[in-house]
Amino acid sequence: MKLTYKILWLDDVIQDFIDDEIIEEIEDHLIEKGFNPDITTVSNTDDFFDTLDNNYDLILTDYHLNEMNGDEVIERIRSQEYAIMTEILFYTARADLKDTERISRVSFLETNGLLGDHRELVQKAVINLIDLTIRKFDDIVSMRGMIMHETSTLDITI
Repeated sequence: MKLTYKILWLDDVIQDFIDDEIIEEIEDHLIEKGFNPDITTVSNTDDFFDTLDNNYDLILTDYHLNEMNGDEVIERIRSQEYAIMTEILFYTARADLKDTERISRVSFLETNGLLGDHRELVQKAVINLIDLTIRKFDDIVSMRGMIMHETSTLDITI
């Protein structure tokens, strides 16, 4: 049985990530890890908030968007209106997140031309964050197995 790993990705130039096959590579990574990838991409905040719910395992958003900045998107995600605490990767190609308030369960990625290709760096960060969330899930599964074993041992003893 494979589990679905759901990602909601907001970027006003999301087509660049699609054209560069970044999303396809992330899907391949999830398949390698034993998951069915379900990546929803949107290019504007209206579609994003229409799609947003608490069923996503990871949310990705750019800082520079046409309608509002990514930090405003994150504030709204965390607000009482949505109250979603899903892991978020918040990225920008420009080094301008210095004054941005750090928010719980949000990973920040600033890239610039000196470090390498922006989309490739975002891809690496996404894969690292996916692996982190999978490790957290694996820990829960392992813990459940230990509890079930101890319960069975206790049943035998009784």
